[in-house]
Amino acid sequence: MIISQTVKIRVNNKNINHYINQGLDVIYGCVYEMDIKFLPRYSKYKILSKCETCGVEKELSMQKYHQNWERSESYNCKSCNNITYKKSMLKKYGHDNPSNVESSIQKRKETCLEKYGNEYIIASEYSKDKTKKTLDDKFGGHQINIIEIKDRIMKNGRITKIERGFIVPDNELSDWMLYRRIVRKITERNRKYVMENWDGLDYYDGEYIKDNFKFKHTDANFPTLDHKESIIHGFKNNIPPEDIGDVKNLCITKKGINSSKSFLKEDDYINKKNQS
Repeated sequence: MIISQTVKIRVNNKNINHYINQGLDVIYGCVYEMDIKFLPRYSKYKILSKCETCGVEKELSMQKYHQNWERSESYNCKSCNNITYKKSMLKKYGHDNPSNVESSIQKRKETCLEKYGNEYIIASEYSKDKTKKTLDDKFGGHQINIIEIKDRIMKNGRITKIERGFIVPDNELSDWMLYRRIVRKITERNRKYVMENWDGLDYYDGEYIKDNFKFKHTDANFPTLDHKESIIHGFKNNIPPEDIGDVKNLCITKKGINSSKSFLKEDDYINKKNQS
């Protein structure tokens, strides 16, 4: 809403006819305290207005005020402008977001197909080549493959997680919790290698289970990564976490077997299984 009642204006050759046509007796070059109702709708003179959503007061031109009003039949400040935008979209297209407008979706697809040979630019060869060139020029390759950059990314990510309370810093963990965290980090680094070089057989009973990923992850037949020498065994026997998380100590078995093996070592579990 408009708060200002009047505004100082100077009569010039551009606005004199407008005011005369309003029935006002004005003289060229004079300054007047003009009632805002006489201002041109799209005047550049500034008025004080109030956001109808949050109530903040702001000075802006009469032109901008009316342009905002015409879009949604209300005035909103820049912070609340998303409301105006959504109302405009609903009025014009029947959706408050252009990504849901069928004509907009189709137009974007056609434009991308014409320019980049794919309906989605991110999947186009142009986008892939450009990304690769940028990374090559800037870092000499993908930054995740450069140890210094990878370490910096991981370090900064960890600091952010600690600041936001997502993880507990190492110095606040018990010895056991810290040991387990280190092992799991090393294990995750080796997960991809173990999976890619796996023959598909359950390490403990030899059953082919590579197709068992179709099951829900909570299913007893779902393939899982297991530590042959358990993490708790490594901790109690002062085995370096690097050895427990190493690929030589990792295998793939069914979730049910992994759960029943629990903290047992590989040999202890096999002996227990043979005795039962």
